[in-house]
Amino acid sequence: MVNINQMSNTYALVLGISKYDNLKDLPFCKTNGQDIIMLLKSIGYQIPNHYQITEEVNLRDIQQSILNFFADKHISKKDTLIFYYSGQTGLKRRLAVVGMQ
Repeated sequence: MVNINQMSNTYALVLGISKYDNLKDLPFCKTNGQDIIMLLKSIGYQIPNHYQITEEVNLRDIQQSILNFFADKHISKKDTLIFYYSGQTGLKRRLAVVGMQ
């Protein structure tokens, strides 16, 4: 298997959100996130702890994590990025309100 880290730096932001205040909980999303983290790390992706979000968080924390990930000064134009989200689709509408889609 080719390690894609040999071609460029590789980073990921993984959100696996299972618990919600105003929406139905989705218990499998946390596990999805944890599985993706293990898979991506096994092929060379760098996923610092602050980009591994599989615990209960509020909408503002999610928004800030996404903004921080794409503005990270360690990431360059030649790097490969993955943004993975497992959770309620109602969140998309809320992120769109602040200009994030």
